[in-house]
This record gives sequence, structure tokens and C-alpha cells, in this order.
Amino acid sequence: MKNILKKTFNLSDIKYSWLLLLSMAVFILSLYFEKISISITPLTQWVTYGSAFLSAVIWSVLNYIAHIKVNANYKKYDDIKTYVDNLVMSKNDKLELMAYLEDFAADLSSQGKTKAEAVQIAINQFRVQEFSSISKNNSVLNLPIHYYLIGYVLVDITLVIVLALLANTVFHGYFWLSAFEFTLASYGVGFLGLFFLYKIFDAAISKKINS
Repeated sequence: MKNILKKTFNLSDIKYSWLLLLSMAVFILSLYFEKISISITPLTQWVTYGSAFLSAVIWSVLNYIAHIKVNANYKKYDDIKTYVDNLVMSKNDKLELMAYLEDFAADLSSQGKTKAEAVQIAINQFRVQEFSSISKNNSVLNLPIHYYLIGYVLVDITLVIVLALLANTVFHGYFWLSAFEFTLASYGVGFLGLFFLYKIFDAAISKKINS
């Protein structure tokens, strides 16, 4: 549970944040343009809001792809630490595995193997004999659960509540505050939907790989 909470509020885990911020900025400007325009046409609305939506879609795709990693057991490593760091395991399991592999490589070196040969033999030994029982993911691709999206949903809810209180009390009728509030609410709903959409993508990719 503690690990899930840590991942949920690891807000820096998001990728291409500049593109997401650009989308939000375009959305807010679209709201402003609609407010000041006396006779805005449907085409103009399609262009303004469409640009915000399109950039958000592009961000969601790039963000998803950026989180996909090739399983460490399908890549070549010349360093034990780098190899272990890329495994999907708990911190304690990684420490135990690193100690084991380093001891095994040291034994091989004492038997006449070069350091590079000893490291490769130790890594390959783990891959073949022990990976399936220790690692939590033996798939070709590592598809992490995007808990940070839930974190952003919770942050958005908090900010929307605060902004709603300010908009209805201290800054009553202030457009930019209301626009920012509406944008956060809209994108918060998007984050929640994206969390489940990513899970559907993960299931489809895993099914394709396993088949």
C-alpha cells in the first residue's frame, strides 16, 4: 500500500509535460477567445478547441510510449548494477540479487575469468535459472501501471475545490479563475479516463505478446 501511494504521488513520472501544459494553455485561450468574440463560428471553435484536444491526444500517446521499457532480460548489459536496476523487482530483492551476482562474478574471476566474462556469465546464469522465480515480470516489455495519473486526479480535485471557493467568494466573477478551474476539472476527468484506457492498452499488448 505504501508503495502504491508513493507511485500515486510521484507526479514527476509524467512524460512530455510541456506538451500537456501547451494543450491546457490552448484550451484556456479557447475559452477566452469564445468569451470576447461576439459572433464566433463553429469552424473557429473546431480549430481552437480541436487544437487543444489534438495536442492532448498526442501527449497521451507519447506519454504511454515513453513508459514502455524492454525487459532487462532481453537486453545486453556489461554491468551488474545497471542490469539489476532495470529489473522489475522490489528494492530489497534488487539488493539481494546484486550481492548474489557480484559474489558469483567474484568467484568466477578468482577461477581465471576476466571481469567482463564473469559479469556476463553471472547475468546469464540468473536469466536462465532464477529469473522466473524472483522477478515479478517475465514479459518482453515492462508495462507499468500509471498510478501517477490518479495522483494528478486527486491534485486536480483539490485545486478545483480551492478555486471554486475563491471564484464564489473573494474573486467572484473573475474569468481567468473560472477558466482555470474548468480546465483543471476537464483534464482531471481526462486523466482518470486515461488511467483505465492505458490499462486496456496494456492488456491488449500483453495478450498480443503472449500469443
